[in-house]
Amino acid sequence: MEDIKAFTSPEDFPKDLRPSKLYVDMKSECLFLPFPSRHLPVHLSTVKNVTCSETETSASAAAAAAAAAAAGGGGGGAAGGGGKGNRYAILRINFQVPGSQTLTQKGEENPLPDIAGKQQLFIKELMFKSEDSRHLQNIYRTIKEQLKRVKQKAAEDSQYPGELPAQEKLILNRSGRRILLKDLMIRPNISTGMRKLIGALEAHTNGLRFTVNTRGQMDVVDVTYSNIKHAILQPCERELIVLVHFHLKTPILVGKKRTLDVQFYTEAGTQTDDLDNRRTRSYHDPDETLDEMREREMKKKLNGEFKRFVQQVEEVSKVEFDLPYRELKFSGVPLKSNVEILPTANCLVHLVEWPPFVLPLEDIEIVSFERVSHGLRNFDMIFVFQDYNKPVKRIDLIPIEYLDNLKRWLNELEIVWYEGKQNLNWAAILKEIRDDPRGFVEDGGFDMFLGDNGSDEEGDDSEDDDDEEYAEQSSSDDDKEYNEDGSEDASSDQGSDSDSDYSSDDSSLADESDGYEEAAGTDSDEEEGLSWDELEERAKKEDRKRQADDDSEEEERRTKKKRK
Repeated sequence: MEDIKAFTSPEDFPKDLRPSKLYVDMKSECLFLPFPSRHLPVHLSTVKNVTCSETETSASAAAAAAAAAAAGGGGGGAAGGGGKGNRYAILRINFQVPGSQTLTQKGEENPLPDIAGKQQLFIKELMFKSEDSRHLQNIYRTIKEQLKRVKQKAAEDSQYPGELPAQEKLILNRSGRRILLKDLMIRPNISTGMRKLIGALEAHTNGLRFTVNTRGQMDVVDVTYSNIKHAILQPCERELIVLVHFHLKTPILVGKKRTLDVQFYTEAGTQTDDLDNRRTRSYHDPDETLDEMREREMKKKLNGEFKRFVQQVEEVSKVEFDLPYRELKFSGVPLKSNVEILPTANCLVHLVEWPPFVLPLEDIEIVSFERVSHGLRNFDMIFVFQDYNKPVKRIDLIPIEYLDNLKRWLNELEIVWYEGKQNLNWAAILKEIRDDPRGFVEDGGFDMFLGDNGSDEEGDDSEDDDDEEYAEQSSSDDDKEYNEDGSEDASSDQGSDSDSDYSSDDSSLADESDGYEEAAGTDSDEEEGLSWDELEERAKKEDRKRQADDDSEEEERRTKKKRK
């Protein structure tokens, strides 16, 4: 709060201030509050929210007020009785005050002054009432728009703190072949008021330049090769756009926004939904088939153009473009919506929707799988950076069937991962690490927070080892008992020749088994040597023999019945 200083003296106030009127200064981002004989400037960053409403006084209250005014004026004419009440607008302004978010001590989380100090007075709310509702409505809309800009600027400053670094000057290619890609759009957009500005991307000596015509003037965005950290080409397969994406080392200014990600893309088709089902198409509809063929040809053409452009850029520069590994794709929620996430050689990305999700793999310290439990259909994936000052990044609601593939992928990358059943408070964990890094290392590092599951797994392994030891011990006891019995039997025989007897017995058993196998083999060989006629004759003999046996048994049963 001490850094906020819009004006040094009242002489710097805007010249168009009007008495008893609210005023919003766009340049200084201040709201001027009217007081008797002066205005008080308040920076919009101190405003929490603002509301505006219209109300009307009742007719009886208006008549009473008019009658009181008439009586005070010496018995003037009668009040305009029975008429309508007065309409007026109320503008309510709520300010940021200490303790509004249960933060009473000043610190990193609370930039407001300490509420515990003596003689500290804070204004929490101001309310202005006026019959000029149009003016208050205009002030209300202006404050809301300015609040959005102030919050957006604060978010950009927190994401990219400090001044914008100076960029290397682009050296244009005045001679030689032109490496050009036409009919492209850029994200983020250069102009906030216009959408789908078509431009061209051209490769030069030390960088790329995107040129677009906006409102009659040429706007350019320069990206130098030395500022590119990761370059990604994503052809269109099931998507409707083909794109090249650049993740930068230092932010650049695109339009009025600071950004680390710049994307150039073109549409390969348009998605249409027939909401009222006016046209029901069959499987063999010729128009449907023709549209699909055109879309496939368009995608093939655009993919070829982007691929040639990327190859030419790689030839004239040291930039290497990555391609997504679609066989390793999975779905999750990295930002706000459930999207398809694709790994590349150096990043984990989702680039189709904006803002993009780009996570460099080289910056990752560990990965934590959370909410992994039997019966749950999804889990969360948390990425902890090597720089503990950076907040963690997370991908939520990943289907459980992708868990094993992700573990194998991380093992191939040699990235340490942990698995747990609950979500952790990573802000508190990182703060504890930053406060005492030596103690964090001495206590075992991340095993102190995430090693419980590992100990459980070790316990399971120890139980398995105990079971194996018990099985080995029991088998050894059985062998001992068998050996003792064998020794008793051997004592009744000749002790000196016991080993030879065992060996001779074993060899005799082996010979007998070999003889049995040979006999069986000869029988099988004999059967294999018989012809079909001989086999049929043998089967008939066996059937006649079986029939004769059955007849004899039946005859015996009959004779027994006659005797009875």
